Amino acid sequence: MKRKNQSWIYFALFLCFSLMGLVVFGIGRSSGANPGIAGNRWLILMYDDADFLGYDPMVDFAAEAFSHENLDILVLQDNFYSPAIIWQIGPNHELIPRKYLGEIDMSSPASLEYFLKFAYNRFPDRRTILCFYDHGAGWWGACLDETNQKNKAESLSLSMLTPAEMRNALEKTKPVDLICFTAPCVMGSIEAAYELSQNYEAWLGSENFSGYIYWFGCIRYMCDTVKNRPDLSARELALEILNFTATNFRGYNAFDKNYTMAAVRSDRLAEAVEAIHGLSASLLANRDEAFSLMDKALAETLNFGNTFVDVIDLFEKMMTKCQNPSLKESLHTAADAVRQTLIAEAHGRDMSGPNGLNIYLPLPLMEPLDPAYGNLDLAFTRDTGWSEVLSAYRNSRPNAVLPGGRFRISRAGGFYPPPDDSRRRRSDINKREADNEVR
Repeated sequence: MKRKNQSWIYFALFLCFSLMGLVVFGIGRSSGANPGIAGNRWLILMYDDADFLGYDPMVDFAAEAFSHENLDILVLQDNFYSPAIIWQIGPNHELIPRKYLGEIDMSSPASLEYFLKFAYNRFPDRRTILCFYDHGAGWWGACLDETNQKNKAESLSLSMLTPAEMRNALEKTKPVDLICFTAPCVMGSIEAAYELSQNYEAWLGSENFSGYIYWFGCIRYMCDTVKNRPDLSARELALEILNFTATNFRGYNAFDKNYTMAAVRSDRLAEAVEAIHGLSASLLANRDEAFSLMDKALAETLNFGNTFVDVIDLFEKMMTKCQNPSLKESLHTAADAVRQTLIAEAHGRDMSGPNGLNIYLPLPLMEPLDPAYGNLDLAFTRDTGWSEVLSAYRNSRPNAVLPGGRFRISRAGGFYPPPDDSRRRRSDINKREADNEVR
């Protein structure tokens, strides 16, 4: 009888430990890993479109990047002076050529799709960080290729890798965990972020003019972070990167006043778009009052290149001036829903009004309205009616600039450090006093 009781005790202990093991291992697997992705091994993919007369970050990127047991790194590099190559970066920053591609069009979705398929064939089942380098223009997209004739098109939407083309490339391969715009301007864009929202977990970009200078030191930090904490979720990693760029860059000469960056979570964007759809209907139903409010708010709202405005700042400025309870509630709902998409945002000490995401609203007396915004079949314009709001608003302003024209790409030297300055040491920057705002 005693032996029989012992057998039951042993069985009970075995069952308890087995259940504990299932619980423990279940928690381990769910800690940040994407559904369907085994383990916590990472892959950084750098889409280095330096095919213009300017700075190529490859030297600085490779000097910081290193592979390890939790990380592999591939770079598709295409610059103005040489054909495209896919490089692998080793544990000691060494560049290992993996594929010579000749001249390619980096503004073509076929190039991005090829790079993604190449990477996943070599490194399947990785949690992936996809980085883009080159110019950017919000909803128009990113990545010009200046050796390609396509870039002589009248509209930027015909000359860049559009958000829809990025989405298509990801849909033909697989979603990524984190998308980083390491230089492209104004890619803290609610239109672009929403277009790809089914294909990533977190998004990092600047709603202002930007540059790779903000990412100096960050690639090494990313490699270290996934080495020491590979189980971070994409949103947690995005927050780590955001905090690093904000603290590492703060106080660094004149560019401090231009710094903005936000980490966006994809799972809240549908709710924000639904709220903006309701707001658009309310604006059109009360257009005389609403457009008068818009005039007044735009005089105070933070704008970028007279073409984009901070979306939360706009809605809140309109809300404070609004006397219509229904319209005011729609503005409040939309502003709050957009704020819920933000993991965090950071900006320079001289910036006033940034909240993390911009929206297309060219100032009527300053910039034209590109007809492509309503004709490009953007998911955002289709699901919100925002293009109808812009068209109605512009048509109600007789002195507005006529439709057409192109958004001016910033080519300021500070945003793209010249080649002879590309190896500046981070120690010079780290000595600066710190007072950027992170929230």
